[in-house]
Amino acid sequence: MKSRLFLDTNVWYNKQECIELSKTFCLVSTAVNVLEISLSSKVKAKPKLVENALKNILEFHTEHIAFEPVYYFIKNFNLPQKQKFEDYGASASIDFVKNLLKNYDFKKLHLPSESKHALLKNGIISYHTFIKEIRGFPESNSFNKMNDEEKICLSLNDILRSAKDMYQVDLNFLDKIYSEIMNKSNTRFNSFLKLSGLYLSEIYSGKDTAAANDRADLFQIVYLENKDFYYTKENKIKRLIQEAKLNFLLDRI
Repeated sequence: MKSRLFLDTNVWYNKQECIELSKTFCLVSTAVNVLEISLSSKVKAKPKLVENALKNILEFHTEHIAFEPVYYFIKNFNLPQKQKFEDYGASASIDFVKNLLKNYDFKKLHLPSESKHALLKNGIISYHTFIKEIRGFPESNSFNKMNDEEKICLSLNDILRSAKDMYQVDLNFLDKIYSEIMNKSNTRFNSFLKLSGLYLSEIYSGKDTAAANDRADLFQIVYLENKDFYYTKENKIKRLIQEAKLNFLLDRI
């Protein structure tokens, strides 16, 4: 049985690479891929390139995850019935891709707004106010001296803030998620939290600077489960994966 392989969005632009990778892996496309392509500056500058990338997703994906990563993260925890939130997450579906191609003059397209898809915004959402609402991370810590647990805490606060801002999830439920992860009773998202925590600590310490697509690249890791693999050509992401000791995500490529 083939292993699942998640692709950095840039790989979907290359049909020959998709062909070769599909011989060995089950290729999984995601909401991040679709939203990055549909909101790309290439829509106007190189529309044919965008069209081909969307066609490659349709042709070569074995599985598609239509949920945005923040939504996907939250829905993996047991929400109380009263906390069920609107299903924005499935907006980047295969049907959405087909609709993009059907209306490909790009003048009549209704693209998802960046305000709804905060993961695609440039830079980092400030988390300092949120820290005061979700217990855990001491602001006095020096970012360049953080241990692994503090980096996970930093990353967790970041994605929980996104959940609060995007879906108005109740703080009590977010605090429950925080406790489950920090108490190690839920390890489902450890790889993402370790990687994102390392990245955020480097950005806030000034060791590195944030690029426009960093956040989307990192959020791809949210979807990975045990024995899944990730393929990226981004040197920054590969370096972070290696420094976070998550090389097993890349071992098969």
